[in-house]
Amino acid sequence: MPLRLPKPPGLKATLVGAMLLTVGTTAAIVYVPWALVSKRNIDTIVDQVNQEITLGTSQEVEKLFNNAESAQSLLNSSLGQNLIDLTNSQDRELFLLSVLRANPNFTWVQYGEANGDFFGAQRTADGLLHFHQRDWDAKSQSTTATVNTYTAEAEGFSPAGTETYKMEPSFFAPDRPWYKNALASSQKRAWTVYVYRTTQTPGMDATTALVNPEGDVWGVIGVGIELTQLSHYLQQLKGKSIPSK
Repeated sequence: MPLRLPKPPGLKATLVGAMLLTVGTTAAIVYVPWALVSKRNIDTIVDQVNQEITLGTSQEVEKLFNNAESAQSLLNSSLGQNLIDLTNSQDRELFLLSVLRANPNFTWVQYGEANGDFFGAQRTADGLLHFHQRDWDAKSQSTTATVNTYTAEAEGFSPAGTETYKMEPSFFAPDRPWYKNALASSQKRAWTVYVYRTTQTPGMDATTALVNPEGDVWGVIGVGIELTQLSHYLQQLKGKSIPSK
């Protein structure tokens, strides 16, 4: 039986096939370079946007540190010029709490005295404000701490509780890293990274020594930023970025 060859396609089918091949080839020639260029352009835009965000983030962090240094300078000036009476417990408490409230990214506003005493305003993650008074007893080598807790209200501070206890181990302000660094620094201001005792989390303080006209150290004043709070602050800024693919 003779072998039968397949019937060749008709003219219409041939023309349709040629047309489809031509359109497909043209589309590939046009689309592939366009797709590559488009992807490069998108990646470039994303990189540029993220560079702008990175620059903005660094500027925001720098602004935060500058705010800490400005607040620390205000405290130093206020105490050094006797604008705040350190012997008046109510005045110093209200003053430090007010400085802390005015700077929502700060964790601590504090003052350590050369005699070992300490007082400072602290902000915790729950939004409460605490004023710490730590009295050093040189004879017994012990520290009594009193913590007044407040909620910030539109008209001021509303008391939320008071706690008094013996600190174990005892607390002597001149032994703390931020105090020592302020005295050892050749600059006007010292930055110290260490673990905050109250929360056992790392923090960073800007501190400076307060010296009387005779050159004697009265104490060290400082502003602190807990690193978890700084991390949350940076995360908020990072959340505004566009992820690259």
